[in-house]
Amino acid sequence: RGLIDAYSESTEQAINTSNLSVLLEFCKYKIITTYDYVEQLKYKLKSLFAEINDIQYNDKVELIIQVEESISQNVINYLIELEKSGKLNIVV
Repeated sequence: RGLIDAYSESTEQAINTSNLSVLLEFCKYKIITTYDYVEQLKYKLKSLFAEINDIQYNDKVELIIQVEESISQNVINYLIELEKSGKLNIVV
């Protein structure tokens, strides 16, 4: 019984001193836009708490963004409106 108590106590100490992390789920999107619109898009994405993971400058600009799933609907709605207006393409 002494060994069980010792392991139980050290396990409890390890749990109490450990740092607990929150697991967040993210949505990832690839966006293609023009050079003349990219800065405005980056500014708006930042205000919507979207994180830009990568930007590739070719004949058009490709952005890889990620957004916390719990707040992604605002970003999705914004991107869909811009896609309808022809300012960008969302690649799935």
